[in-house]
Amino acid sequence: GKDRFITNFDSAPLVSPDEIEMGRIWSVFRRRWKLMLAIFAAVLVLGAVYTKSRKPIYESTAKIAVAASQPVPRGSEELALLNDLIALSRSRSVESQLEAITSPDVLRAAARQMGTRVLRRGFNADTLPDWAVNVDAKKDSDVISITARAFEPEVAARLANTVLATYTTCDREVSRKAARQGRQSVYAELASVQGRLS
Repeated sequence: GKDRFITNFDSAPLVSPDEIEMGRIWSVFRRRWKLMLAIFAAVLVLGAVYTKSRKPIYESTAKIAVAASQPVPRGSEELALLNDLIALSRSRSVESQLEAITSPDVLRAAARQMGTRVLRRGFNADTLPDWAVNVDAKKDSDVISITARAFEPEVAARLANTVLATYTTCDREVSRKAARQGRQSVYAELASVQGRLS
């Protein structure tokens, strides 16, 4: 008769690679669960200690509205210096005022007015840190915002107001000097014109 070949295949369940990987992870976890638990607890403790020891930073904002400089119409040559004097009395551009407010002279003067005791309470230092004052203005706006930061809300509010007051005082003094020089030039020009007319 004919030879019959019978082949037997053992059936076995197929295991996916994901199941194998999960099995390995579970095996490692069962062997090292104490170490993993200790690391997790240490991270929680360190995070809690850092959060508790970190001081909150408070912000306070003072705003000032400025008028950008505008061109002054020119008249006769005799009135040229008078027009210049009027232009000097007008406020400078917003950009120039931003630079003036954040100038070292203004910030140092504001820090002196606040005093060492207040600075130590608000910054743990005798001087203002770089992050203490930020000045900006929105595009196409003539409002300047002076934002002060400190570890105490009262110090932040006081710093914002002091920087604003210090800048206003300095700007007023600069405007007075410019106007005084302008008046002297106008008087000299008027005297020259009167001399030519007489």
